[in-house]
Amino acid sequence: MRGGFACVKMQNLRDMQMKTLILASVGTLVGTAAIAHAGNALPTGTTHNPPLFVDESTTSVELINRGEDGYWFRVAAEVSGFASGSRLRLDWTQKGKVLASAQCESKAIQAGRYGYVCASNGTALQAVGEVQALLIYEDDADDKEYLVRTYKVNPTKWTKDTWQLAADDMLGAAYVEHPNAGTWSAIPRFRFWIANAAPGVDTTFRCSVNGTKLPDFVGSLSSSHFVEGGNLEADMLVKGAHKTWHWQASGFIPKSLHWGAKTGDADKAFWLIDNPGAWDCEIRQNGVAIRRLLFTVNNQGMIESHPMQTAKDAAPLAPNVALIDIRIPAGAGFDQRIKPDQLKKSRGFGLPWPTHPSVAAIHAAFPPAYENDKPAPVAVAKGSGKMLSGMDHSPARFVDESSTEVHASAQGSKGYRIRVHTVAAGNAFGLKYRVDLKQGGKQFATAPCIADTRSIHSSLGYPKSIAGLTEVDCQTEEPLTAKGAVDALLIVHDDQDGNEYLLRTYKLNVAKFTSFGDPLFGVMGDDLLGAAYVHHSEYSEPQPIFSFWTAHTDEPMDLKLRCTVDGKKLNDIKVAPGEGRLELKYVQRKQGAADVVYAWRHLRVQPEIEWGAKETNRRFNQDSAQYVTWLVDYPGAWQCQLRNQGKAIRELRFNVANGMIVADPMSTAKGATPLVEGTGMIDIRIPKESKWDIRVRPDAFKKTHTFGLPWPDHPNVKAMLGAVPAASGLADPK
Repeated sequence: MRGGFACVKMQNLRDMQMKTLILASVGTLVGTAAIAHAGNALPTGTTHNPPLFVDESTTSVELINRGEDGYWFRVAAEVSGFASGSRLRLDWTQKGKVLASAQCESKAIQAGRYGYVCASNGTALQAVGEVQALLIYEDDADDKEYLVRTYKVNPTKWTKDTWQLAADDMLGAAYVEHPNAGTWSAIPRFRFWIANAAPGVDTTFRCSVNGTKLPDFVGSLSSSHFVEGGNLEADMLVKGAHKTWHWQASGFIPKSLHWGAKTGDADKAFWLIDNPGAWDCEIRQNGVAIRRLLFTVNNQGMIESHPMQTAKDAAPLAPNVALIDIRIPAGAGFDQRIKPDQLKKSRGFGLPWPTHPSVAAIHAAFPPAYENDKPAPVAVAKGSGKMLSGMDHSPARFVDESSTEVHASAQGSKGYRIRVHTVAAGNAFGLKYRVDLKQGGKQFATAPCIADTRSIHSSLGYPKSIAGLTEVDCQTEEPLTAKGAVDALLIVHDDQDGNEYLLRTYKLNVAKFTSFGDPLFGVMGDDLLGAAYVHHSEYSEPQPIFSFWTAHTDEPMDLKLRCTVDGKKLNDIKVAPGEGRLELKYVQRKQGAADVVYAWRHLRVQPEIEWGAKETNRRFNQDSAQYVTWLVDYPGAWQCQLRNQGKAIRELRFNVANGMIVADPMSTAKGATPLVEGTGMIDIRIPKESKWDIRVRPDAFKKTHTFGLPWPDHPNVKAMLGAVPAASGLADPK
């Protein structure tokens, strides 16, 4: 495989391009000839012409668990020197005796190079301890057999019905491949193993060349094969009853870092050929270095093999593959277990270390022995020690208020968890988000965050031209019981400058009341009803999305927009209702009484209105144009009733110019928070006759809006808030 390791569970063999080899019913074969030699008297693959050897960067060995019966084995990799018509066989041996043998399925990758999978089935094996798996080449030309590779593995019975390897010698070696020579896809691909099931989060590549620091590169860390020991199901049923260990073959691609001669649009990439010399690089996740790679780049823009590869007993390498020095940072809290004694003995399924003076330094750098099946990543160190405002950074870092949602989820009588969901602007590589919860200025909890930059434009409808957006989702892990005023501070740590930036302080009012005598907590959303936003979406159609909060329960919605433009009435416009990711809803139950429901819902409604120029809209044609409402046809002052089942629930006021909804001037007034391009505040009113909202507290949203955000200083704000209805609906919870 060229782009990553051989894959488990029917994954691709060759960089997700070669289809999985479908195993024939080879059965489990034990032949008398195999028992007689057990590989001991066979010539080695390197004596063959051409030499036969395994590409160690692609090799994998695993056990297929068969419950209490035992296991099957599966070995996969790529081999060089293979001739058409010849065959590969794997003998599973222990103490010189062949326990099982399987013919290998193979497929040509390029001339002389084949990918293979050797898998047993039929009778399960139960041999544990040291096993030697012999990969044997059956040459069709001379009818001879050659020993290509001896895999030394340790099958382990983890529980009464769980069998797997202990892959403790896999962490010491790393390789890099130089694929796609002379093309724009000529990006080096690093391969190594980790002792964990690594999450697919954003990864950065931080390098220096001859001591000079380079800009960080964004990277992609993927898994292509893993070995899992222990009992995962038992872990889920009985916490702490069993430990589960993972070893994962990982492929790392630093995007925009190219090898070889320059090609294509060269100024849009970073080239190894421009930076020859000694490279010292960290692969970083969430601000923590999980691996360090040391290598030399030559004048041809290629990464050279480590000097130990020159040793006479070094295993051969496939073309365009180099062996490099990899280090495991001590104390990173990333790997589940590290066995330095095993790493010093061999470097991947029993492969010996070359006899070379440089190996001693590599062994000396191995971290101390360590075991923890649930490793805790190290805390991200603060840089200057100062908390900076996100607006102090260039570009500015802030949250898109039109997307902000905060929610408290009940955890029974134990309390509640806080969840914050928003979109952050000003994203860069190496950012780690969190939410600190404080009361009276004292921190009492922290919520870790998951950040996603991959699908935000398609899923939330932001224009593709807007860069630097991140969808952030944060949640506390342990139940909380603090009530009253609580501050939730959304903070981002920048791994590049070492500083921390405060993006937003959400001011929450957490109420405590009882339900059937049990405590119930909830974030009250009384200040959410005053503000509204318009977002010029590009997802599916260029249509505006209006974002605002309401206080109501889950009743069916049949929405229409009834508008006038400069006083002239338009035909009613259909509206597609869409909910936000979170809602605030708390049900208070009392014996012999009806449930009392407090609810606030974040709505994102999308009327069938097209914004922008007709000529650039793929829906536009002369026949259908008359059935579509185009903003460009109706410039001026819009005043719209949003109606549900024939009754007005909101009134929206805005201006249209050049086919776009113009953000209200309060969006950029003094004290206003920045908004993402294409988003703006608009004037929203609650009709005084409306009974849609089950609780309206105008005093709350006159003071602040959207979880404690101050209003901008603008006359339009005063006019809008001057028209709010009187207080109504449910009383405060008790």
